[in-house]
Amino acid sequence: MNNDQEIILAKISAVYDKPPFVKMETGQMEMILKCVGLGAYYDKYREYLEPYWYNGRFQNPVESYRIFVGLNSIFEDLLNERKGDEIISLLTELGNYIPGTILSDEARFAADFNKLRQLYNLMGLQIVSMEVDEYSSKFQVEPYLNEGNQIIQSFGMERWLKSKYQDVYEAYESALNSFSSGDLGAAIESCRTALTGIFSKYKGVPFQKAKWMLGMATLTGDFTGTQSADASEMTSIKNEIEAMGKRDIADFFEENLEGSYKKTKAIYSIYSMLSDYGTHRLEGTVEVAKNEDALMMIRMTTDILVWIYQKHGMNE
Repeated sequence: MNNDQEIILAKISAVYDKPPFVKMETGQMEMILKCVGLGAYYDKYREYLEPYWYNGRFQNPVESYRIFVGLNSIFEDLLNERKGDEIISLLTELGNYIPGTILSDEARFAADFNKLRQLYNLMGLQIVSMEVDEYSSKFQVEPYLNEGNQIIQSFGMERWLKSKYQDVYEAYESALNSFSSGDLGAAIESCRTALTGIFSKYKGVPFQKAKWMLGMATLTGDFTGTQSADASEMTSIKNEIEAMGKRDIADFFEENLEGSYKKTKAIYSIYSMLSDYGTHRLEGTVEVAKNEDALMMIRMTTDILVWIYQKHGMNE
């Protein structure tokens, strides 16, 4: 089963399959893997990681040398073994070996390099250029946060979504794909769709026509009533929200800032931001997201989905 983390890592492996992102030199992949404590994986997949010839001497059958196959297989193993920190270490080491000369031939490599940068962003990393001297530069990978555990949590969440809520999974996948291709507005709108979609799953049977907000109120536990509550047990506040329009809901939270609806207000604020910056931004004030803005909104959406998975999905 392919999940978004697997797809992102496969796309990264595909870029590293192309020279000059990883030089076709004997021993280079061995050095990279052993420097981050992954020598056992080099031993397992070495036939894919070494050039089939070097200095006129044949090393491997010509058919077997393929960086993508070896690297992607290692990432798949690390995901399945829940080794998120090792994935971050390997991505960092690979990025540090991207030759700085790529910048001097932008016409040839710009598309692949920009895509790689976007994919690294989705993994919680950034590739930055550093000047060595006036004639040369190099790349260095820096973390936004320590993302090892987040990778594993997201991987579990994605498998749950794909098996239980395919439509929500497709919206979330669309957000990541749109971001990696540079379509920030579409990425944010897909986050909004995923967010409203997942909460709609928890409205409860008696409320099939209810707004997604009711599902959010159910999941957060901010209002009285639980997942098992029937129509007679639902409180007046839930009925009030059900009757509200978008502007009324916003006014309600504005007037109740000192109330007890902490998680509900926070999530609704994120929803409002997604609406303002996604395709719905044309309905009001035009807000244009920058790359870092869209990435922040994807990370917020991911965190909410992981929270729902940990709160309810792991028991479904």
